[in-house]
Amino acid sequence: LMFAVMKEAWDDVEARVECVVDMLRSSTALSFDKDFVLKCLVVAHGRGAELNAEKFNSADGEKLLDDISLNWDQAEGAFQELTDFISNDLHLFSDKVVRTYGSFIPLFDFLYHNPKPSETQRALMRGYHYKAQLFGWFRAQTDNIINALHTRVGKTLPEFPLQEIKKYFTDRKAKAEFTSAELSEVRLRFIILNLVYTERFGKSPFNVRFKGNEPHIDHIYPKSELSKKLSLPTSQTNVIGNYRFVGANDNLRKRAES
Repeated sequence: LMFAVMKEAWDDVEARVECVVDMLRSSTALSFDKDFVLKCLVVAHGRGAELNAEKFNSADGEKLLDDISLNWDQAEGAFQELTDFISNDLHLFSDKVVRTYGSFIPLFDFLYHNPKPSETQRALMRGYHYKAQLFGWFRAQTDNIINALHTRVGKTLPEFPLQEIKKYFTDRKAKAEFTSAELSEVRLRFIILNLVYTERFGKSPFNVRFKGNEPHIDHIYPKSELSKKLSLPTSQTNVIGNYRFVGANDNLRKRAES
């Protein structure tokens, strides 16, 4: 319905959005969609993250589409930079290492207004990404949070405002600093282990084409052996230090081998 309204003012808007979605998906294998791209565009243009047909079916909606059309090259460049950041800096190639997609929108918002970030800025952006994913910053009231962060990232800045963003979330009683407690959370093990691999080897084991090579989490010392021979409880066997990634086929083939 939104695209039907938008096409009255801009014929090829849906085709352009689909091209961006194809670029994001083909380069990262993540589940980006057209809603994500539209949210990025309306947020960067200061119209809020909420999506509905009424946002485009008005005099202000026509102006919004005109602004997006006139600045499309800038937006397309920001999407390209976001794609490169996700694949080259974050090394994300699987939904298993992404808990929320909403956190990518402030990154686009920042890149739209601050293209070609320095290595230092990208390091701050990486810090923001991992905090957002590990601490569930976007698990509730996502649009409200995106709108609040727009006031912090949606302008020309000397650096990515990580400290200001952290303060926003700590003021909301959200966690902002990593501790050893996160290492024992089962739901975070894919994200943490992927980070360990990318920091150590500079690439993600999820960057594969063949489904059989997609990694499973494997116990380095088999859980069954630790339980039977050493009588160790699950809490001492299911720990990050006893995890590694192994390709799906190899993991199924080896079973409980050490």
